Amino acid sequence: VLRGSAQVAKTQIGINWLGYIADMAPGSMIMAFPSIDERSKFSNLRLQPSIDASPRMAELIHDQVSRDEKGSTTTLKKFSGGWAQLITTSSSKGMQGLPIRYVFGDEVAEWPLDTDGRGGPIEQLDTRQKTFGDLAKSFFTSTPGVKGICKISKLYEEGDQRVRYLPCPHCGDFSPLRYERMKPGDSRTNHIPYFDCPACGCAIEQHHR
Repeated sequence: VLRGSAQVAKTQIGINWLGYIADMAPGSMIMAFPSIDERSKFSNLRLQPSIDASPRMAELIHDQVSRDEKGSTTTLKKFSGGWAQLITTSSSKGMQGLPIRYVFGDEVAEWPLDTDGRGGPIEQLDTRQKTFGDLAKSFFTSTPGVKGICKISKLYEEGDQRVRYLPCPHCGDFSPLRYERMKPGDSRTNHIPYFDCPACGCAIEQHHR
């Protein structure tokens, strides 16, 4: 579960994961979005350009070819040993059917509490993964929603809430870049805000990150 601010590459991680699955661990995958519009934007503006820009992904994921059952479509990406289906959580149709090993859920905070009277999308997708047991993997990401009813926050709080520790470029000490450590810029950083290292006190600037 990844809860974070907007435009920090959360969705790109899901695309990179698809590339890894197609290359190293083929299997069935669902990529779920809150609406048809979000699914369409992801497919046309994020996923397909990433496939086209990556020689390895372009080699592995079948081309979109009309009237060719072996080819991919805008909502179904096929590769040897598996496939990735793009669905919306506003309809239960895409969350029913064949067993699914991998699930990537984007903008989870915008998902409905219940879809078509069958329960929440997260629970429906979890049911499709039961066949794979411990081999099933899920990645849910979103910017947070309304406190108290936010679905991504609930998932995050149910997990171990780990954060990334990064090394200081000056002393090598590892620590998380928490907002509370951000300092206003000064002359030494060209007045650009920076993080201070809790171990040595040096400035961790934007170019270091």
